[in-house]
Amino acid sequence: MKNVDVLGLYSSTYAEAREKFLTACQTAGLEVEHHVNPERGVDGEKLATDVARLGAADASKVMLLSSGTHGVEGFCGSAIQTGLLRSRDELALPDDVAIVFVHAVNPHGMSWSRRETEEGVDVTRNLSHHKYDPMPNPDYELLRDLLVPEKISEETLREINRAAAALMADRPRDWITRTLRIGQYTHPEGLTYHGLTACWSTQCWIEAAGNHVSQADRVMIIDLHTGYGEYGALLTQNPSYRKTSPPFAHLQKWLGEDPAGFSDDGSIIEHRIETFEALHEQCRPGAEVAAMYFEFGTVTMEDYINAWIMNNWLYLYGDRSSERAARARAAFAHLFYVREDGWKKSVWQNGWGKIQQLIGSLASPVR
Repeated sequence: MKNVDVLGLYSSTYAEAREKFLTACQTAGLEVEHHVNPERGVDGEKLATDVARLGAADASKVMLLSSGTHGVEGFCGSAIQTGLLRSRDELALPDDVAIVFVHAVNPHGMSWSRRETEEGVDVTRNLSHHKYDPMPNPDYELLRDLLVPEKISEETLREINRAAAALMADRPRDWITRTLRIGQYTHPEGLTYHGLTACWSTQCWIEAAGNHVSQADRVMIIDLHTGYGEYGALLTQNPSYRKTSPPFAHLQKWLGEDPAGFSDDGSIIEHRIETFEALHEQCRPGAEVAAMYFEFGTVTMEDYINAWIMNNWLYLYGDRSSERAARARAAFAHLFYVREDGWKKSVWQNGWGKIQQLIGSLASPVR
């Protein structure tokens, strides 16, 4: 860490982030699996999810570290992955521990400044598509026309805000965010769409896991995100495990404390979404397996929904090459990637420290 140029870890575009990651892999002498996406990026660049393994091929303890699951959030995760590779000597992995880097799970969203994939899917929700029958979300239906209006303008957004305020009059304060967290199965053009089949990103993520964790005794999955929590701080979250489940017990043991998590309010569990089950299924029976989210706080999310609506509409129905669309992408991206030196340094320091701690937990004897 002493010799790492922290600010140099971060990138302005997906293509730049990918180049830095691949260069770090090459310098470290690592082989890279390239899963090439069928679409192209915002500047016509090739898109791919790249997978590399640091550590022994037969290591019995594996950390699966993924970035860019929610596309636009991928710049922070990419910087951390690249930084770990550049500082691998200081990382000092124990002989029986390996880190598998899954870089840019959703490269299309990362390039186009979207949470969604090219299919309009939210990947974390799509991971469990095969486990449960689609469930209705009647509250989302009340918001559907507001979230994807017929036309878009500043006046449209003001009208949407007024209509949303009317809906909120006799509902809990967090009703809209909770409704979006639950997600929906019926509107691919909408927000937090689960998808009915495995999207491209889900298929790649599952394949990468299967290639690298199937023989491990212990598998720690860390999915890197931004946008929730205090500015520059790290919040380690339980993705969806019930507190009585074995994976939750593993998280408690590895972290040395209870993880934070939305599952506590029931918004995910009541919808029967065990987010990482598909990755769990790639592990051998009897292995200790659990996943967690790293959430790095960014800026105040006061205009989050408006920025999301604008960016989504212009991507779907506007001129994607226009200056207006570029401004919308930039405004939405700013909510998840702060281009400020202090924030970048804080994210790196917090991420590095927590990963060091968790490598120690991972390396401890299996009981």
